Amino acid sequence: MSIGDVIIVEKGRSTLLGYGIVSSDYYYDNTKEEFKHCRKVDWQLKGEWHVDHSLVLKTLTDITKYKTENENYD
Repeated sequence: MSIGDVIIVEKGRSTLLGYGIVSSDYYYDNTKEEFKHCRKVDWQLKGEWHVDHSLVLKTLTDITKYKTENENYD
């Protein structure tokens, strides 16, 4: 993961929670009780959307190589 990467957050296999752009390098925040491994994200859209297909259950999935048929996206 690098600064400028677009990330999409999902919940389970059928819900999207939003997307944003990574805006910082990795840092460790020892003041937090959990989720101490961090990066700052410039959130572009937050919400909850259900999809009609099954999402991948992985922590990180690079989707750069996958093409879309939607003309609004590269």
